[in-house]
Order: sequence, then C-alpha cells, then structure tokens
Amino acid sequence: MRLFGELFWSGMIFTLLVSCSSMENVAPQLFSDGNDHREAGRFDEAEVSYREALELNPSLAAVQFNLALLLTHMERPREAVILLAELRQRDEENLLVLKALGWALWWDGDFQGAYEAFESVVEIFKGDEEAWRGMALSLDALKMPIKSLEAWRQVFALSQKAEDAALVATAFQKNENLSQARQWMKRAYHAGYRDAVFLEEAAEASSLAQIPFDAVLYRQALKTVAPEDVGNLWELARLELLVVQDYETGLMAIQEARQAGFDDENALQVLLEEAPPSLREAVQQAYND
Repeated sequence: MRLFGELFWSGMIFTLLVSCSSMENVAPQLFSDGNDHREAGRFDEAEVSYREALELNPSLAAVQFNLALLLTHMERPREAVILLAELRQRDEENLLVLKALGWALWWDGDFQGAYEAFESVVEIFKGDEEAWRGMALSLDALKMPIKSLEAWRQVFALSQKAEDAALVATAFQKNENLSQARQWMKRAYHAGYRDAVFLEEAAEASSLAQIPFDAVLYRQALKTVAPEDVGNLWELARLELLVVQDYETGLMAIQEARQAGFDDENALQVLLEEAPPSLREAVQQAYND
C-alpha cells in the first residue's frame, strides 16, 4: 500500500488482534506466524499463514481483516475488497473495516465506491481525519473540485498540519479561486511547509498575481531546500535585481546560478532588457564571470 494507506496499514493491523487473542480455536500459531512474517517483510509467507488459519476457522474476522490489509499492501486490492465486503456484511458500522475497504477500493480504481465507504465512516464519526482524507482523494480522482475542497478543509480542520494547508491551497486552485489559494499557500508556508514543488508553485502564483515580495520569500526558501535548482536561482536573481533592487545580492545570485550550471542566453537577453540601463554592464559581467 502506498500514500496515506501506509499510515492505515501500520496503525490498524494490531487493533483487531487484541479482540482476537481471547477467541477459542483461533489457530494462534498460524496467526502469530503471519504477523511475524508481515513485520519482517515476508509478505508471501504471511499470506500463506493467514490463509491456513482461515482454512481452520473461516469465521475469524481478525485474520481475514489482516489478510485484506496485506493484499492491499501487496497491490492486490481487488482480492482485498472481496474479503472486506464480507466483513462489512457482518458488521456494517465497523469503522476499521470501512476505512480498509475504502483504501482497497481506491487502489483498485473504484473511486466512487471508495468515496462511499469513507463517507459511511464520517456519517458515524465526523471527526475521523483519515476518512475525510480518503473522501478528498476520491473526490479529486472523480474530478469533483467543489466537494473535494470542502473535504480538504475538513482534513485540515482536524489535522492542523502545514502540508494539509498546502492541499487546501491546491483545492482552491482547482476551483479557480486563486486569491484564496495564495492565502492558504502563505498559511502553509508560515506553518513550516517547505516542499520544493509547493514553493515553486507558490512563487509562480505570487509572480502571476504581481506580489513579487512573496515570490522572493518562496524562492529564498526554495534555494535552501533545493540549492541545485538553477532555474530558481536565476529567478531569484531577477527578483532581487528588478523588484527588491538589491543589486549586490542580485548580481551575486546571477553568479551563483551560473556556477550551479545555469546557461540560457535568451534568459540573459530578457534580463538585460528588463534591467535599468545603468545596471546592464554589471549584469553581463556577472553572467560572464
């Protein structure tokens, strides 16, 4: 399992084991072996152990649940969906089963089914962050940006994580509400989010909105995160020269970009045209040095 399912995988597998430990006729050794194999990354062996335990006692919900998680993790979500659907019939309000089913459906490409499974969770417990996240991802896949935005806002309300603020910003962009998108980008930034792709997008959005000092802020942060990004170094040099008008820093930034491998004569000519006439010789010199 990938993406958010990893949290689900690591956090849920032991939850049902506790309730299973007191069951009679559980085939405990096979069950324990399966869990040990899973923890050690021996997934094929874990599957064999779980299936043998189920052959001895097909009613063991915990074993079936763990097998379903394992199959999803092994990128066999369709098999997992069958097992989880059976478990859901036994207990329609089991939140763990519903979330596991949601992720299995999501990885199987049934985004509508995944959405409905996650929605069933929040109908029972509105404060389930993971279920809202699953709903948001499903709605993204279904290309329903308005409903997706609301789901991402719920995710952030529950998590208060900087990276989720960035996802809210992306959702606003998909809804073409660029002003709100920029506000949420700034919120994510000030909360400490420093993903390189996010910083590049935030810088571009600020430049397009003609908020250059915000663009400088994001590009300076990007320089720290990805110092090898020569395109960012060049854009930062342009902003320092043309917006901040810190000529010394801007000229040094040009040299930095060149030393890092930036080589674009067309970009240089554009900058020379944009720069004040009194600065053009220094720009050319910095580029040549």
